[in-house]
Amino acid sequence: MAEIPVVFAHWERFTVWLFERTAGFPKRLRHSLTHRIEARCLDVYEGLATARYSRSPRRALGEVSVALDGLRLLLRLATSLQCWSARQGQHAAEQLDEAGRMVGGWMKVAQ
Repeated sequence: MAEIPVVFAHWERFTVWLFERTAGFPKRLRHSLTHRIEARCLDVYEGLATARYSRSPRRALGEVSVALDGLRLLLRLATSLQCWSARQGQHAAEQLDEAGRMVGGWMKVAQ
């Protein structure tokens, strides 16, 4: 079995952290913003898994990159709506940036 890419483990930890935070978002946003954030996060997770087992992972990684950009916008909106602290928003942004760098590096070495 192939070794788990570092970005996959990083994203799994971030997903757990993020879902713990979105559980505390205001009820009025649960069926809109919270749902979209969680779905986009899972899209990234599944895209990474697809890339991991693909012979040519560039396409899947491109889709992951787009999903990361969309998630970045949603998380900025969550910060603007004060769904969490500025510190939590900053942490999320840093984790997204790190994941983006890892995906970019993987894309460079992928066929």
